Amino acid sequence: MSILLIVLLLVLVVALYPVIRDLIRTRKATAPSYVEGLQHLLDGRLPEAIERLKETVARDTTNVDAYIRLGAAFIKQGEVERGIKVHEALALRHNLSPADELKLDRTLASDYLLTDRRLKAMAVLEEILRLDPANRWAVNELFRLCLKTESWDKCRALLKNVARRPSDHVETAGLFAEFGRVLSRTDREEADYWFKEATRLDPGSLAARLYYGDSQIAAGETEAAIRTWTEIISLAPGENYLVRRRLESAYYDLGRYDEIAKLYEQLLRKVPEDSGLALALAGIYQKKQDLRAAVELLRRSADDTQNSLSQLSLVDLHLQNGNTDAAQRLVSGMIDMAQAAKYRCPHCGSVQPEPFFRCASCLRPAKPARSAAADAR
Repeated sequence: MSILLIVLLLVLVVALYPVIRDLIRTRKATAPSYVEGLQHLLDGRLPEAIERLKETVARDTTNVDAYIRLGAAFIKQGEVERGIKVHEALALRHNLSPADELKLDRTLASDYLLTDRRLKAMAVLEEILRLDPANRWAVNELFRLCLKTESWDKCRALLKNVARRPSDHVETAGLFAEFGRVLSRTDREEADYWFKEATRLDPGSLAARLYYGDSQIAAGETEAAIRTWTEIISLAPGENYLVRRRLESAYYDLGRYDEIAKLYEQLLRKVPEDSGLALALAGIYQKKQDLRAAVELLRRSADDTQNSLSQLSLVDLHLQNGNTDAAQRLVSGMIDMAQAAKYRCPHCGSVQPEPFFRCASCLRPAKPARSAAADAR
């Protein structure tokens, strides 16, 4: 019996040898062109990279990464439709591994996002989340598209699904708050529900409080909005820029001008390096005609702002020469530049008139979700 088994194994080896030999030869022939293609990509030589990658997939049709990179190279070269067709043709295969399928889906989603094919992108992003429910990139991109297309039911379903993962509560709370902000334009009751759910998931959510206060102001509940926004200052004194303009407007509407000055004075003792807060408080002093206090406060703040030293020196020279108009123009320009830099979207470059958690133009998050509770821990 054992002799018969050995004979059968030898026959099998002999029969399979040509197949194994050809496979090894193909791999050896493919490897140099694939490696060269990757090197050309790194060096930015797209035509050469495309040629090597085309050679690779012609010799080895199982090299999924080569196909993906070939399509991406076409797109980068400006042949967008050709690159997408390479990726779509690859997606028709039924023998892809789960890892390759996930990688290809992300590539296709990026292709469709690039060309603003929203419905196709949403379908692929949903497939990514089916394969990988914890994929934060897919969650964020799908959420953004749901907002852009006003697909509220899809938004609700997406948020309820991601809320089931306890490790993502801080980021999920940020999505809840953003959804509430968008809904507040038409349905305050549901918007408030999402704000409250956001603070339940993340008790330190600043975004939920910021937008909830906006909702209260819209409903004429100024006192309640002041309390909500003051919570942000208590939780995260350094993030006071989020609510300064809002608080000033609310206190002025109530005719309680002195209270905002006292609030800022107390806050400045907690964050003495905050030049923006000092500038805001100086502005209040000026409105109260207390110019001496304003000048002294700005002088102390300017001492700590080295990157504005040259501009401040020029302002000083203008004032010494009695050229107040030029000094005022220079100061206004400095303020505009500082605000534009602070509120510029890192993704699309658009400048927003006030602080934001998610860009109003491209709807991408400005920075990772901040949680005062997480910071405190």
